[in-house]
Amino acid sequence: MLRPPGLRVKTLFLIFSFAVAIGLASFIIISTFVKGHFVDELRERAEYVIYEVAQDAAGYILGDDIFGLESYLENKLLLDKKVGHRDLLYLFILDKKGRVLAHTFGEFFPTELKDINRLKVGEDERVRWLRTEDGIVMDIVVPVQGGALGTARIGLLTRHLDQILAGMLSVSITAFIFCLILVMPAVILFTRRWFKPLGELEGAAERVRQGDLTRKIKTSSRDEIGRLAQVFNEMTQKLRETIGSRDKLVQEIEEARESEVGFSDLINNLDTGIYRSTPGPDGTFIDVNLAMIKLFEADSKEELLRHNVGDLYVDPSRRAAFSKKLMETGQVKDEEVELMSIKGRRFWGVVTAILCRNDKGEAFFYGIVEDISEHKETQYRLKRNYDIQAALNRILSVSLERASLVELLEHALNEILDISWLSLESRGAIFLVEDDPNTLVLKVQRNLAVPLQTICNFVPFGKCLCGRAAQTGELVFSGYVDARHENIYTNMPPHGHYCVPLKSASGKVLGVVTLYIKVGFRRDPKEESFLMTLAGVLATIIERKKIEDSLVGKIEEVDKLNHFMIGREKRIIDLKKEVDDTLKEMGRPPRYNIV
Repeated sequence: MLRPPGLRVKTLFLIFSFAVAIGLASFIIISTFVKGHFVDELRERAEYVIYEVAQDAAGYILGDDIFGLESYLENKLLLDKKVGHRDLLYLFILDKKGRVLAHTFGEFFPTELKDINRLKVGEDERVRWLRTEDGIVMDIVVPVQGGALGTARIGLLTRHLDQILAGMLSVSITAFIFCLILVMPAVILFTRRWFKPLGELEGAAERVRQGDLTRKIKTSSRDEIGRLAQVFNEMTQKLRETIGSRDKLVQEIEEARESEVGFSDLINNLDTGIYRSTPGPDGTFIDVNLAMIKLFEADSKEELLRHNVGDLYVDPSRRAAFSKKLMETGQVKDEEVELMSIKGRRFWGVVTAILCRNDKGEAFFYGIVEDISEHKETQYRLKRNYDIQAALNRILSVSLERASLVELLEHALNEILDISWLSLESRGAIFLVEDDPNTLVLKVQRNLAVPLQTICNFVPFGKCLCGRAAQTGELVFSGYVDARHENIYTNMPPHGHYCVPLKSASGKVLGVVTLYIKVGFRRDPKEESFLMTLAGVLATIIERKKIEDSLVGKIEEVDKLNHFMIGREKRIIDLKKEVDDTLKEMGRPPRYNIV
């Protein structure tokens, strides 16, 4: 029967496994970072080229110069390869019906390529990774003139990136093997020296198991193994002295467990707060461990014992309810309460306690306390992120429906004001820039005071808080009605504001969202960051809606023109028939022969 591997072999295997794990993790982290960096760099170069091509192609298309567009793409491909874009593979332009206008593939265009990556409605850019005979290709499509003139496509090879990653893998493996060759002999030598005394200790332990208590281990080592050998020798000596008084030793151990000293020795080395206290709202501590002293920031055990337990509850009534429940049920498990240290630091704790009685029948609580502030903060962040995503999804889903711009804005405003974790009152409004580029126009509001609905119907840039946000393009915060608040009315209640600009991707101010907050509220960077993100989404929706409305108007104009042209052609045909009929009556041959 094979003997199981010893501790030395297990240690060597553990060291080797740990080294392999570190090497593998390091390579994965570094390669992921490098790959992400190069992919971002490749995409930035591709976007720079294709947006430039899309902009230039618009001029050729509008000028109906397809031959010039073809030459431009070929020259652009050659020139960009020379200046450093050696991964550039192809460029081509499609019209809005998906037909190829110009490309850089020479005589034959791969027709299957044009349908692989198409823009969806409302998309400004789309990226796909294609597997081709030449390797992996990053394919990017962008609209030309917002999609009205078609789309532009670019393809870049990733061979350079793959070569870099392959080189990194080769270097990493070589370096790892080299390090193992250098380090492992030293590890084997040292482990042999370290574990040699353990072999002697194993043999001595086997002799003791057989009943020989006279065996001693000789060692000069002063490390843990040396101390273990010394303890082993002392243990055998102690066993020889105490083997005749085993019952007495057991009795002493039981007495030690029942003593107060035994309680303190056991709990003081734990990281969890442990306490004993008397019942009631004004109950006092009987004993606490070191973790309790640290948790409640007391300078000493005596200082903490001088405080009532209820003094450490943010809401003392929670202590009274906790004590009553524990007296009635005998046990309370995992109750979350907000506590406060002696120095005033608030934190969330979870308390578990049981009801006990001493020899005299007097009741006392025996419990533990753990700090769960980080857990509560994580729960808060998760809920906040969920609310953010849910609000954005609801706003985006409504934007896809057939609704007017005002209806979209009303829905967006209600979604913002209904987010529970934002410190907002249920009042607000949305302004847009319309005909006058320097004036905000009130479009939707909720619970806005009646005087303000008239005063703030038109707000010039730079006036009041909303106008300042529009003029600077920056979020404006006010915790109360200050000098900047120019639009006021009689008996206006105190309040504060978040005024968030709605800016397009190019930085143009499209409008402002103004939200009410309670007076004296301190600005919260987390709230401001979320509101700016929400404003960016809302600005994108507004831009798209305006483009849709503009397209609908143009389509209606084209329909009217078509009807007019059809009517005009019909009238000309009728006139020609009348001329032919007149000529026939005059006995002359018809001129137009309209059937």
